Amino acid sequence: MYGGYRAVKPACRPRAWIVRKPVERLGNRAACLPQPGIVDGNADQTCLSYEHFEKTRHWYAKYDLSRIKDKDKRQREEWKISGEYRKALLGEPMKLIEYIVRNDRPFSEIVTADYIGGGRFGLNLVVGWNEGEFEMFGVEQREHEARYEYAQEWLDVMKTIWSPKQDFNFEGRFFNLKGIRGKPKPVGGARPLIMNAGASDTGRTFAVRNCDAFFLQASRVSTEETAGFVNKAKELARTHGREIGVYTVGVITCRRTRQEAEDYYRHVILDNADFAAIDSILAMKNITPATKGREEFERQRRFYANGMGGLPIIGDADDVAKTLAELSHAGVTGIGVSLINYLDELPFFCEEVLPRLARLGLRERQPQFA
Repeated sequence: MYGGYRAVKPACRPRAWIVRKPVERLGNRAACLPQPGIVDGNADQTCLSYEHFEKTRHWYAKYDLSRIKDKDKRQREEWKISGEYRKALLGEPMKLIEYIVRNDRPFSEIVTADYIGGGRFGLNLVVGWNEGEFEMFGVEQREHEARYEYAQEWLDVMKTIWSPKQDFNFEGRFFNLKGIRGKPKPVGGARPLIMNAGASDTGRTFAVRNCDAFFLQASRVSTEETAGFVNKAKELARTHGREIGVYTVGVITCRRTRQEAEDYYRHVILDNADFAAIDSILAMKNITPATKGREEFERQRRFYANGMGGLPIIGDADDVAKTLAELSHAGVTGIGVSLINYLDELPFFCEEVLPRLARLGLRERQPQFA
């Protein structure tokens, strides 16, 4: 398969994405989206067709079934192998992404994921994280400014690999590379969408200079304040001659009635939060009663209990759709949403909230792909 692939067990928590309108930058990548197929007679499950992988769609030829003399039995065995292949393909993207992260394979596996998803792969750049997680692997995290200098060189190399340019050299402070060649190129001839959530001045500048999607924390005070955050980010991007999409994250608690949603939110987030774990996370950020005062510390505890700081969106389907509409009107391009229990809550969200967004003209109805 493209770029190489090794199967590993998936361990990634999903996050649903709501985008206000198609990202025009993708160009003809959208034309490369695979058409849905049917798995085990279930049209709700979809997978890529064999034709999507032109060089590998005759993979079954390596199985010697000539030992099965009966034609019907041989065909049933072929169908069985085919079914197993399709089921494996359904779970392949998440396994692949985990392999990329665990094994630091930034190019070939990214392109593989891009082809599997038909051009829907996006790259979220995280330039720094908790010091203890670096120490676990015997790695020293660079100083703040040096992290972004390193990230800039890394991204410059990646963007050039994704471009039509071939056999190029790169000489920098961190990378000195000769005769770089990358094939195949991303789907549709356009690089994957790049996102970042830099919060410092250096981080914000890096994001608006390099990325297509900039993440920021929506205001818990008013949509007007959120609109101010969005405008500030877009104005900063324009100083670098760029237009960017601005995104945020939210934790949705949606029930059939507002009271039911508020009761469930209180039960999960306030009454039964794992505050021992939250206090540990806050301590890593030097947020304690001694450093911040008791009132601010308690506010931060509740903030982190709610999905590590995402905007709380609580209510019935009308309330949730209204809040998402207000974010859209504030200039937010899209939102990454988390739910407390995906199996119970995502079907209800899709059935009740998404149609309301479509009726408000904020979301187009799209075909569902795996």
